[in-house]
Amino acid sequence: MSSPSSFVAKIAERARRGGPGWLLSAYTLGSGTAITSILAGNQYGYQLLWVNPLAMLIGVVVLSGAAYSALSSNRSPFERFKVELTPILAYAWSIGSLLASVIWHFPQYAMVYAISRELVGFETSNLSRAIVAGAVLLCSILLTWQYRRGTGLLVYESMLKLLVWITVVCLLILMVRLPINWKTVGRGVAGFHVPASYDGRLFVYGLLGAAVGINMTFLYPYSVRSKGWKADDVRFALKDLVVGMFVPFVVATGALTIASAATLYGTEIDRSKVVQLAHVFTPVFGSKVGPLLFLLGLLAMPLSTITLHMLTSGFILSEMTGKEHYGPVWRIGTLIPAVGALGVAYPLPVWLPVVTSAACLTLLPIAYVGFVLLFAKDISRPKAAPFPGGRWALIPMCGAIAVTIVAAVNYVWSKING
Repeated sequence: MSSPSSFVAKIAERARRGGPGWLLSAYTLGSGTAITSILAGNQYGYQLLWVNPLAMLIGVVVLSGAAYSALSSNRSPFERFKVELTPILAYAWSIGSLLASVIWHFPQYAMVYAISRELVGFETSNLSRAIVAGAVLLCSILLTWQYRRGTGLLVYESMLKLLVWITVVCLLILMVRLPINWKTVGRGVAGFHVPASYDGRLFVYGLLGAAVGINMTFLYPYSVRSKGWKADDVRFALKDLVVGMFVPFVVATGALTIASAATLYGTEIDRSKVVQLAHVFTPVFGSKVGPLLFLLGLLAMPLSTITLHMLTSGFILSEMTGKEHYGPVWRIGTLIPAVGALGVAYPLPVWLPVVTSAACLTLLPIAYVGFVLLFAKDISRPKAAPFPGGRWALIPMCGAIAVTIVAAVNYVWSKING
């Protein structure tokens, strides 16, 4: 039997080795996920609780294959898409990821400004907008440029883990004080209810699109490779995805939806300002400390996502130009989404992330199809590294792609038909 000290050492070693899953968790817990989950509870109560777990399970299944392919070759993921599949797929993946990062940057800054104004109490002005945007951008640049091997990588991932846990803990504190019908919650998780109306289906598409974005799929293989993992570490990569991405995401989004359903279901919400959604929850805590913690948790979501958008854009520009990572071109790439700092100048319509997330869902099959094609090629090699389930793992991967494609096609068809 191992001693307590060896057990603690083992846990510490796993925590040190892990990281990409937490990075993706911080990525997906942004303004889109937060607002879409809150509005889903407000509009449909507990009925859509099944969507976020399913969407993230699909992501775990496909991204485990992406990790395997990233660790099975010395070529970069972009190079493999370009050479082993087709340049069209490679550039569609990279350009789609870059566009998603830039577009999603605007609402992150809008949410940061709205919550900062609520926390600090300053008046809306051009000066306050410039100060908030400048401070967030400067801190984000400094933190993003720390992402590299060694101490910088450890600092970066530790900061993101901290932000994720702030979000999760604040939401769990909120849950304790709410009158919740857990039987109804269970029916919402297992019911797979799809609203008949177009607006209701739009929420389903939005939740699916907000869980795993195409820009997340571009960053993940590089984060896996940066850890120095090998193909034999794919089981550990799968555990990292479950513990670092699936669990925090499901807990955070579930808590948001449940809290919204318990307090806001059926009520009218002023859809002009994000912060009003957060403000509605403040009476639940019954103190000044509670609302403060909750707002800090909401603030952690866009702050972590901003740095990850920048990090993704750096990798994209480096790969498309064939330049080294962490060099001058990579740093220039990280600044591409900085135009999103202008988001502080515009109030964020609450419904916008729902529509944007649904639209981004249509790009996701590009990455998923590429990953599964590479996985099928790698797992079929005579001396392929082991993978849980072996070639049989292609069945759930193809099933995950099929669900994503059907949802994306249905969304497009619904838009065409008005």
